[in-house]
Amino acid sequence: MRGERASALGCVAVAFVVVALTPATAGAETRQFFNADQQYPSQNGGLDGPSTRYPSTISVSGLDGTVSRVTVTVFIAGSGSPDDIDMAVVGPNGQQVMLMSDSCGVNPETLNDATWTFDDAAPTFVSNGGPCPNFPQTYKPSNYEDPALDNLGVSGGPAPPYLNALSFLAGGSPNGDWRLFVLDDNNVGFVGFGIIGWALTLEIADPAMAGADTTAPDTQITAGPKRKSKKRRATFSFTSSEPGSRFECSLDGASFAACASPLELKAGKGKHRFDVRAVDAAGNLDPTPAVQRWKVKK
Repeated sequence: MRGERASALGCVAVAFVVVALTPATAGAETRQFFNADQQYPSQNGGLDGPSTRYPSTISVSGLDGTVSRVTVTVFIAGSGSPDDIDMAVVGPNGQQVMLMSDSCGVNPETLNDATWTFDDAAPTFVSNGGPCPNFPQTYKPSNYEDPALDNLGVSGGPAPPYLNALSFLAGGSPNGDWRLFVLDDNNVGFVGFGIIGWALTLEIADPAMAGADTTAPDTQITAGPKRKSKKRRATFSFTSSEPGSRFECSLDGASFAACASPLELKAGKGKHRFDVRAVDAAGNLDPTPAVQRWKVKK
């Protein structure tokens, strides 16, 4: 086992170089941070439960500017059951994003020396049905669990609900504690995970440039329900003219609340209205939200 851990630690150095070479967007600097906490399930002889580091924390201080982009890299030494892993990152301002939950298929499934980076700009999600690759890969945050069943509020973990995009972590100060929570939610037959470290990559907008940005983003709905539909569930996709924006949504005139694309909503019989507006990294709010109306028939 010691030999396996040494081999995995060797992979960490290579993987972190890849993270460090990720280019920053214009007007932003990139800062990387690394935590070498080794993490395993803490209950029932290492079969399940919260990680031995719950949370594992990266503390950031002394930086000026505003976070414009966040990625998280996790170095997984091994897992006999990645489907059992629930993993969330929590920013200094309390936003909590589920990175993965119920991914990679049913047991048995195996990961070895898997270096995964979670990035909203990734081309794909972690596979739901598996198998998942034992090599470096980049994924969008991927949650296949019923939101009503997601709960990391064990031994002091963050209680639901959880956001589904890292863009929710943008727009605030980079300073403070960034916390990673990992939980094995099933002790039936398979050891959930062994993690040997994680990396946080922040793009930070220059304060002078952030202050000079007074242009509001433009929000567009790129997909939604038909004008008349019998379906009680409606899925919307939307985007902003400014990369790194976060979003706020409203259904049928309710107060705007944080949301992310794609978004699935339940709607009963009758007429409905969906509004979405973007907020850029400088805090500029789209004054004219994108709107879609539709009707649910019998």
